[in-house]
Amino acid sequence: MNLVSTADAQEKQLAHLRRRYAVLLWRYLAHLYRYGMTVTDIARWTQVPASTVERRISSVPTAGAAAITGVETKTWSAYVTRGQAPAPDDYVGREPVWHLSTVLRHIDTRPGRPGRPSKDS
Repeated sequence: MNLVSTADAQEKQLAHLRRRYAVLLWRYLAHLYRYGMTVTDIARWTQVPASTVERRISSVPTAGAAAITGVETKTWSAYVTRGQAPAPDDYVGREPVWHLSTVLRHIDTRPGRPGRPSKDS
């Protein structure tokens, strides 16, 4: 019985690590693309197939948009609902997706600075 609970815990940890890796990869690819690196160059440098890079850049789901902007998935969804973030560009099934350029434009044009105000203000 102990072996089963250990295996379940390890599976949950692995799922968490996979999700974290995917989020970090989205953020990384968005950063490279934002600063002018081409899809081909990103694919060569990250050793990820160009089709994967293109797919990640062309359609970013809720988790990817949240990762790129540096907020939690629930926060991003709330921003979209309240009109503080752009509406989805398309849907894949029931999942809303945004073009990477839409998310990056939102970052560049959103008001204020992220985080808490400094104690001096």
